[in-house]
Amino acid sequence: MKIDRSRLKKSTSEVPVECQVLIDKLRSCSHKELLEVLKVIDTWTFGKCELYHWIDILDMSDAILEEAATRVEPSSWTLACDLPQNSEDKELLLWVLHFTTLLIEHSFSRHLYNSMEHLITLLSSCDMNVVLGVLNLLYMFSKRSNFITRLNNDKRQALLSRLTHLAESWGGKENGFGLADCCKDVSVAHFPPSSTTLHFEYYSEVPESMSVSGKGKYSNLITSIHIENVDKMNKTPAAIMNELLEQYNMQLFTHIRLAHCFSNRRLRLLCVQARLQALSVLVYSNALAENAHALLYSGILEELVELLEMPIPNLVEIRAAALRTLTSIIHLDRNPHLPNRKPGSRLNMIIDVTGAGSYHGFLPALVRTCIMTLTSSYSDTCSVQFPLPLATALFSFLYHLASYEAGGEALVSCGMMESLLRVINWPGTELEHITFVTRAVRVIDLITNIDMQAFQMHGGLTSFISRLEVEVTVCRKEQPFEITFSNSHPEIQDPHGQGFVAQGLSSSNSSHNMVVPSEENVPSGSEQSTDSLNSGTVMSPMEVILTPSQESSNCRLTSTPMQVPRASTSFTYVSNESALTSQVANCLKSSGSLPDYSAARTGKTCLPQRAALLKSMLNFLKKAIQDPAFSDSIRHVMEGSLPSSLKHIISNAEYYGPSLFLLATDVVTVYVFQEPSLLSSLQDSGLTDVVLQALLVKDVPATREVLGSLPNVFSALCLNARGLDSFVQCSPFNRLFKVLLSPVYLAAMRRRRSSDPMGDTASNLGNAMDELMRHQPSLKVDAMYAIIKLLEELCVLGRDPKYICWRAQNKMDVTPAPAPRPSGNNEGGSSDEEDEDEEEASTSSHPQREDAASDSSALHEKTPIALIDYILNVMKFVDAILSNNSTDDHCREFVAQNGLVPLLSILGLPNLPVDYPVATAAQAVASVCKSILNLAHEPRVLREGLHQLSKVLEQLQPLHSPVKAPGSSVLLHELASAPNLDSAFTSAAATPLLHAMGAAHGYVIMFVHVCRTGQVSSPLLK
Repeated sequence: MKIDRSRLKKSTSEVPVECQVLIDKLRSCSHKELLEVLKVIDTWTFGKCELYHWIDILDMSDAILEEAATRVEPSSWTLACDLPQNSEDKELLLWVLHFTTLLIEHSFSRHLYNSMEHLITLLSSCDMNVVLGVLNLLYMFSKRSNFITRLNNDKRQALLSRLTHLAESWGGKENGFGLADCCKDVSVAHFPPSSTTLHFEYYSEVPESMSVSGKGKYSNLITSIHIENVDKMNKTPAAIMNELLEQYNMQLFTHIRLAHCFSNRRLRLLCVQARLQALSVLVYSNALAENAHALLYSGILEELVELLEMPIPNLVEIRAAALRTLTSIIHLDRNPHLPNRKPGSRLNMIIDVTGAGSYHGFLPALVRTCIMTLTSSYSDTCSVQFPLPLATALFSFLYHLASYEAGGEALVSCGMMESLLRVINWPGTELEHITFVTRAVRVIDLITNIDMQAFQMHGGLTSFISRLEVEVTVCRKEQPFEITFSNSHPEIQDPHGQGFVAQGLSSSNSSHNMVVPSEENVPSGSEQSTDSLNSGTVMSPMEVILTPSQESSNCRLTSTPMQVPRASTSFTYVSNESALTSQVANCLKSSGSLPDYSAARTGKTCLPQRAALLKSMLNFLKKAIQDPAFSDSIRHVMEGSLPSSLKHIISNAEYYGPSLFLLATDVVTVYVFQEPSLLSSLQDSGLTDVVLQALLVKDVPATREVLGSLPNVFSALCLNARGLDSFVQCSPFNRLFKVLLSPVYLAAMRRRRSSDPMGDTASNLGNAMDELMRHQPSLKVDAMYAIIKLLEELCVLGRDPKYICWRAQNKMDVTPAPAPRPSGNNEGGSSDEEDEDEEEASTSSHPQREDAASDSSALHEKTPIALIDYILNVMKFVDAILSNNSTDDHCREFVAQNGLVPLLSILGLPNLPVDYPVATAAQAVASVCKSILNLAHEPRVLREGLHQLSKVLEQLQPLHSPVKAPGSSVLLHELASAPNLDSAFTSAAATPLLHAMGAAHGYVIMFVHVCRTGQVSSPLLK
């Protein structure tokens, strides 16, 4: 049935341009035009996005499926798609199934799909091509998600029963029905007569009053249906079924269809393929508990291998299906619901029957032949011997085999590494080539966990870096933008080749500048003494330490100069080149605007298959850099093309996606931590400058993983004085902390699941920021000042009358009006090795519903903001920084910079709802106060709290004034006097007493929470 849109959350994830164009095109097509469009979509060359954006197309497909699955008569087994006059509709049906399979593979939030009842009905089609089309779609669902296991019980049981009937044995090899035998090009006379005979037994109920003499009473009798030569009956399987009984109808229909098709080899091959595909779906759906012994009978593995060994060229699809079935069986050993099996027993049997552990075994020989054919210059030979489906299934089998220790050891012992590296070195960049290279990379990644020697012996690391360069070069043609640096100015390449636009200063060329602050204006409240500042005035010609209180970095790199308590500190510039110093000084005196990075937002995205390959290679490089086995060669890994490739990926997060962006920065980070002495070489190449620009000047990708990694990246880049200089020039903390007050990042701040042991992003970011500040003590003053400015900005949002605190009215309402964010369209790639979580959509933000928007217009056009969410995230972040360690230095710095005033002011913000004191955010404010009191034993926490509470109590003086006769409630009178009753409870201007009471309640809650510690000494109360 069509998707119920009223129950869906609207997604704000961006749709890749290619997807949107295709959606618009399909939406406007008639059935005839739709068929022509779908015929040319043989492989997926579009982006990856939420299935939500394809709802219109899914509803169109549902109508086509519903029409095809309609029974001719209510009690008939003949479907509309099986009627001869509907041949064109059947062709459209097959292409719709094919397209839906591709769509499900390259999307997430698959739970939206709502046409399962039609798929179940189509499994009873008389045309095996239709059955196979449905099975391919079900296979994608079962392998990529838990969609089938989450179906409601009725649909799931109906589906699994049909799949079980399709997958059941036909008698086995000993009875003349081996899989390989059934695929041979022989006449039906070579098979037992039962191949075209229908023999079906069932129990028929009879009245208990009927008895058999001398045998007692029976409640049922065994009844048999026996029809020979079904293939010669001039009737369709549906017509035969209509004439027979209704009990056990689907199983009976499956038997009739098989007997009817068996004498025709083409149809018999389709039946074999359908049986193998149904078995794979059952295995991936964990539905073999009751039928495991019947479906996976003794000898089936040998039959599958025998099927693979058949040299007949036109069995490509069946051999691919056999490999997919072997792949699914590999994972059965992990299934706890299958008893009576020793751990690894089936895996060891598969290794034995395929000869995977021997160089001359069947599987290694098949893989080597496939790779030699693929990488040869004769593409025609490749397409004939190893077409795309077979080669794909073979590489997928290798990956899953290597994911187990026994399988990986077998692949190591058979010498598979050299052949796999040949695939990496294969220069092809076509779509199918990329897919095979991706699988080869993942297999290598797994088997190098067992043995690294063969990989090093054949120059594997060089092959990986060269291949990465090849793929990035292809991406450059589509996305030429890159942040570059020349003559100490970061530049943006003009994608149209019309020159460069200067964007800032390059730290790689600013090392001749020494900035020495004078000491008279350093604030006394800071523990950052003049000794620590002066320690930076003696430096080598290649290193510089800029004070962390520098007002601005350059004329183009910052939008708002960061002002710290030492903003009045004077600077003395010492330079070997006066011209360069003058240029730096002029830039620092200028207030610049943010660089224009619009050239990076072309709307294009990396091809999903290529993104999957890049992701696999970067993951491997990240692992290899930290591997002791590479300790000698890893020092030189950044001397070639790798920095250039990383620069392009890091410069184009919009094109490559958050996942690849994160991996590229992680590669830089782990390399610096592994080889800290080589950080200067990365700085000379400009790679570190690109990283800083991408993280601090451009918008950071709105994912929890990227946000959580930022402090670790910064720690790596600040390991030497030159890196610290570059970091400080970017005014990092103001830019970094702004994500806590941005609606775009709200979804990334939430936990993905309530049971997530890693906690939420805000706390993790605070913990990591604390570590950064401890590794680089010179950053503490600036960081703390930025935190206080963040609190002040939060107070501005809470006091500005043009804002109103947005409140969710029901579960469907989420954060109001966030800006669209990338959908992660190219992170999963197209490889069937990547299992994806059905809950992936929970990380994406959703917009405010229309009813919430109408509420906003009713409240005098006030802008709704997620003020409570902002407060909660900021408090978690601040609390993590202050209390991550048991020392009091951060707390004292916070108090010294007068941070208590904005912190405690949050409890009395007029834009907060009146029930705010009982919310989690109010408890979070109290937790920060408690941490400061416990760690620093600072009496100003209570003093400032009492001071602000006294201000609130002054606002409540009217409560003590007597009301003139006949008397009334002061609060009720205030409410009645409000200009608009609908907005009275949300407007502090309309009900000031009510909001002041709420604020007083908040302060009382804070004092109660703080004093529960039991550690407050009497001097604190004086």
